[in-house]
Amino acid sequence: IGATSPGDSDMPASNEQLILEALGDSHPAFEQLVKQYQHRVLRTIASIISDEQAAHDVAQETFLSAWSNLAKLKERQRFGGWLNQIAINFSKRWLRDQQKHQKNIVPLEDVISLVQEQRQEGDKLRQEVWDAIDELAETNKEIVILHYISGYSYKEIAEMLSVPVSTVRGRLQHVR
Repeated sequence: IGATSPGDSDMPASNEQLILEALGDSHPAFEQLVKQYQHRVLRTIASIISDEQAAHDVAQETFLSAWSNLAKLKERQRFGGWLNQIAINFSKRWLRDQQKHQKNIVPLEDVISLVQEQRQEGDKLRQEVWDAIDELAETNKEIVILHYISGYSYKEIAEMLSVPVSTVRGRLQHVR
């Protein structure tokens, strides 16, 4: 890539010239740098990250970071190496994030096993409750089922059974 001379617009601009223009908020100049380095950056990232889509995402982050931090680049002739180091750093961060994420993932088999265990425990508890209800006197059993299983209020149960609310309350208290 040769340096441009003032009237020679067909020659590509040097990296240093493109960087100077980009520092002056020239998006086309930075786009030219991106085009020039995108394959190199992607190769670097792909050598660290095997996921193609993730590699493209990391490349985009790399160029955004380069754009945001371009003013911090002291030696403009080292742009390629500087950009490559940004790509490496973002790639390593992506790998660390993936490893952290993988630690939080529970295999599907474990989830299924846990659900089955909980279902069995729930079934066992449900059976124990029904066994306990079956041991109650018939008048208490009816009130327990109406209140705790069917969800009727004390007043509704009292009306259904033609007893005072205080009787319903007392029987439930006794049963508990």
